[in-house]
Amino acid sequence: MLSWTPFTGGLVIPRIELRTLGPVGLRSADGREIEDVLHQPKRLAFLVYLAVDAPRELHRRDTLLALFWPELSEDRARNALNKTVHFLRRALGEDAIVRRGTQEIGVDPEVLGCAVAAFEAAIEEGRPDEAVALWRGPFLDGLNVGDGEELEFWLARRRDHFAERYAGALRTLATRAARAGDLPSAIEWWRRLADHDPYHERAVLGLMEALELRGERGAALQLAEDHGRRMRAELGAEPDPAVEAFAARLRQSPKAGAAPGPAEAPRSLPVPATPLVGRERELADVGALLADGEVRLLTLTGPGGVGKTRLAAEAARQAAERFPGGVFFVSLGTLKDAGLVAATIGRVLGVKPGAGSPGESLGEALRGRRGLLVLDSFETVLPAAELVSGLLAGSESVKVLVTSRAVLRLSGERVLPVPPLGVPLAGDAGSSEELRRHGAVELFVQRARAADPEFALSAENRAAVAEICRRLDGLPLAIELAAARVKLLDPG
Repeated sequence: MLSWTPFTGGLVIPRIELRTLGPVGLRSADGREIEDVLHQPKRLAFLVYLAVDAPRELHRRDTLLALFWPELSEDRARNALNKTVHFLRRALGEDAIVRRGTQEIGVDPEVLGCAVAAFEAAIEEGRPDEAVALWRGPFLDGLNVGDGEELEFWLARRRDHFAERYAGALRTLATRAARAGDLPSAIEWWRRLADHDPYHERAVLGLMEALELRGERGAALQLAEDHGRRMRAELGAEPDPAVEAFAARLRQSPKAGAAPGPAEAPRSLPVPATPLVGRERELADVGALLADGEVRLLTLTGPGGVGKTRLAAEAARQAAERFPGGVFFVSLGTLKDAGLVAATIGRVLGVKPGAGSPGESLGEALRGRRGLLVLDSFETVLPAAELVSGLLAGSESVKVLVTSRAVLRLSGERVLPVPPLGVPLAGDAGSSEELRRHGAVELFVQRARAADPEFALSAENRAAVAEICRRLDGLPLAIELAAARVKLLDPG
């Protein structure tokens, strides 16, 4: 994960990386987790406070005593502070913790880098895409810092602050995409904002508007219903008037009686804007499993941003000749109600609603059809796993390829974890040709050239590029976002 600011006046890569957005982590440049500190919650919180709260300034000793050891006498508190500083210097290096006189303490940000600093810089400098790529979850998620009231208050305020900034970045990205007419991206950003804050009325309204423009009126109305139910049941409040008004307009539209969703013709596989990079082995594995007559259900798993969707779409494209009944890509990421999955699949296949349930109509349409269903982002509708089981039981010639952050746990399911792209080992700054054999570096180079045709991997920048790919854990989405800023990258 990036814990430095690589795009503002030169690349400074700290020796130690402190991860605070999401589960806390502390990692040395060689990738080793510094367990001694991670196992000391109060000392870890002390280090985080120095690194996060005005990271380029020093903190007064009396303020730190009152914040971290308010229950102790002054002498015992000073002793605890001294022990904490000694412990951190021994674990991180003498130069990680700096002092001015006997009354001020801080950290050296060029030795100890923190993702929060890069996150804040990206927000301030108008780079919301980079800020979103750095977000792995709430600030210090799961860290218990003890019973200190002031410390808990500080932690709560910082969590709220970073959560609000993340929401603002998502809203900016969604609004930009909507204005540019990029509906898939707008839907993704609005959905992520709604997942982050289920009560965010603007996220609900923006997602409804984008879904309607894409023809998914039923999904838009379902969002409005879910929003109203949540507001009344969980907050005891009425739903947002703008959401209610938009839903009313959708219901009154002359098309409201038609089957919701995109065009009735089966949707083709998504056309990627760029080639798939560094996935030769994974493509071969997926292709072999799709060709295996014993495999009916294959689930690609992995964290968000690892590239499951791109891999599944390309594998399905390459395997299309094996499925004369058709290959159908169904995006489920915008659904919140598992009960809508059957109708959504039916719309993609062009199945018109019949007298029976959507699941029955879909099963009848698939019976005897030698086709491939690609169900993307299934983690949002996991209760619909039984529907998939029923479809497979009802048609022996259909195969299902799923992408999901969680497995479906169905009988016969084959699970294939999608790993991050390959990255160089720490300290590996070989030739440009050697580095480009790693998928993460090759992806960075290709996307960087798209942003700046004059970019080339060179002796001057290849160590920095390799380090960026390592710190981003080989996640394709994060690497693409970083490479897009290459014009501002000063590898010297």
